Amino acid sequence: QLIGLEKPFAWKWPFYYPLPAVILVAPVGLLSVVAARCVFAALSVGLLAWFLTRDNWVRVPAFLSMTFLVSVQLVQWSPLLTAALLAPSLGWVGVAKPNWAIAIFASATHLRTWVAMLAGGAILTVVALIAQPTWIGTWWSIVQTATHFRTPIFLPLGFLMLAAALRWKRPEARLLIAIACLPQTPGFYDALMLFTIPRTVRESLLLVVASYVVFFAMAYRGPWPTDAAWMGDIARFTLWFMYLPCVVMVLRRR
Repeated sequence: QLIGLEKPFAWKWPFYYPLPAVILVAPVGLLSVVAARCVFAALSVGLLAWFLTRDNWVRVPAFLSMTFLVSVQLVQWSPLLTAALLAPSLGWVGVAKPNWAIAIFASATHLRTWVAMLAGGAILTVVALIAQPTWIGTWWSIVQTATHFRTPIFLPLGFLMLAAALRWKRPEARLLIAIACLPQTPGFYDALMLFTIPRTVRESLLLVVASYVVFFAMAYRGPWPTDAAWMGDIARFTLWFMYLPCVVMVLRRR
């Protein structure tokens, strides 16, 4: 309740994160703001680099993408959640952003991922309830006021993402189907999860170029009269230039 416009912690938006997200990052609250940002970003990117290159190096170009650069610049959860997508033992961090947790859960191939997500999420939820018993109702009421969420399937040509269902046995196909159906905040950073999809350097580089196409398309499109208009444009561009090419990648596989 202290976060928002004309409040002690001035911010353009209400606090949309569930309380378990606060529990997760509480330790860095002991540091200065800049130090906390550096520690959180460094740990997240370090884990992402480790798991993204664990089997091979074909997805290293992800670190050249505008998607990655913005994720680090804004100290977003995307690198950590993308690492969780690749590492079953990290699945529990998905509780910080429940919509993306569903995508991680849907694409999981190991029982360990589901166990880690359910057990870790339950523990963090209980801790949060002890700290603030009413947080679930408060958080849900705040989320209900959000008008900027976009669901890709409802955007122009968004229904084409469901073509990934033709390869539903593949985890990357299930990831795309989940992303298509999940409300999300439009931006450059959440598309970082897509970089788990490429299987060749060429596919990775294609996705890197696509991230810059979205960036420059937005740069030449503005200015926008409202935040809603900005979010509408970036949601469409991300769908057309990043999500749909990933669907094509998946459909070309056996």
